[in-house]
Amino acid sequence: MDRGDLTGIFDMSFLSEHALIVMLVIMVTITITGLPFGISMIVASIFYLFLAGRDVGLAAENVLNGVFGNFVALAVPLFIFAANVMNEGKISDRLLDFALAVVGRLPGA
Repeated sequence: MDRGDLTGIFDMSFLSEHALIVMLVIMVTITITGLPFGISMIVASIFYLFLAGRDVGLAAENVLNGVFGNFVALAVPLFIFAANVMNEGKISDRLLDFALAVVGRLPGA
């Protein structure tokens, strides 16, 4: 074996055959280092796609099509975003004050 040939030392077929195990090891390692679990899942999934020989762009497209095809799953983060915008702009306080001014004197309100 000459010095320029690293195929005997670093065999890519081993990694592609054991991509799931490598993904789990990467996920646990990243989580132990202190990064959030969600980030470790994303990084480990990307490594898995590369090692298994899958197309990363196609996987991302499938995820986005699944999210945009399900309007309920898309509505929840958008409602949370709208609530954060309303809280920062103090619109929610004004809306509550208006509601109390309109129906605040009625019993049960």
